[in-house]
Formats: sequence, C-alpha cells, structure tokens
Amino acid sequence: MVNINLTTENITAKAPPLFKKEVVILTGLLVVLMLVYGGLLLYEKQVTKKIQAKDAEYATVYKELTEGNTKAVFDFQNRLSSASSLFSTGNQTLENLKKMENWIIPGVYINSFAYDAGKKKISLGLVADNYNLMAKQIFSFKNAPEVSDVAVSSSQLEERKVNFPITLTLNQ
Repeated sequence: MVNINLTTENITAKAPPLFKKEVVILTGLLVVLMLVYGGLLLYEKQVTKKIQAKDAEYATVYKELTEGNTKAVFDFQNRLSSASSLFSTGNQTLENLKKMENWIIPGVYINSFAYDAGKKKISLGLVADNYNLMAKQIFSFKNAPEVSDVAVSSSQLEERKVNFPITLTLNQ
C-alpha cells in the first residue's frame, strides 16, 4: 500500500446564510399582503358607513312619501289614468283640438269648447284682443279644409277684449 494517506483534516462545512434571497422575497410578499388586507378592512368600514347613511336617507324619504299628502298623490294618479284613457281610445275631441292648433291665430284664445259628435259641430267661446283679430280668426276658420260652415252669433267687447261665440261644422 503505497501512497495512501489516512490522515484526516479538519474539514468544516459553511453554515447556510440566515437570510437567503427566497426568505426575503417571501417576507416582503407577506408584508404586502398584510397591508392590502388592512386596506380592504378600512375600505369595508367606509362602504358600510355610506350604506348606512343611504339607508337612513331612503327611510326618511320613504316615510315622507307614505305619511305625506297621499290624497294629492291619489288625485294626481286618478287624473293621469283618466287622461291616458282619452289618449289611448283615439278620442275625436283630442283630434279636433290638434287641428285647431293650426287654425287659431296669435292674439286669440279659446275660452270654452264643446263638441257634438252626432252633428259634427264644434262650439267655441273665443276671446280676441280686437275686432281685427276676430275677423282674421273667422277667415282662418273659413279657409280650413275640414270646416264646411262657420257661424258667429254675436260679439261683445269686455275689458278691452272681444268675446265671440262661434260654431264650426266639420266636413266628415
């Protein structure tokens, strides 16, 4: 046995470093996650406060609505229902009023309106600023293609306004 060395040397192994790169990264991620979690908890508290404020506001508005003047609300609803039924049935009166928008001249307004569907006659109480506008209004009715006859029974001057009843006979 030649060249065999049986002596032992003092071999020391190096201790691993306490903070490796992976441990530092994991610790950093843990800190970031804790900060995000804390931020979410604060955000949840703010949202909860806003929800409670809106709930309180809703409760007060609801209380005002239910305890308020419900008679006026029901009256308005009844009027709305009546008006919507007029529009949905295609009422002849509404169609006549739409036509009259084109026939009435500025300075004249309708004081009263009555429609006889059987005779196809419209009775109007008109008010004009002067007699000149009254004459122009009668001429406007006579030129309307839907009107076959125009009858004026009288006119009265009251408080600087001319009141005159007029009866229109429709073609249809």
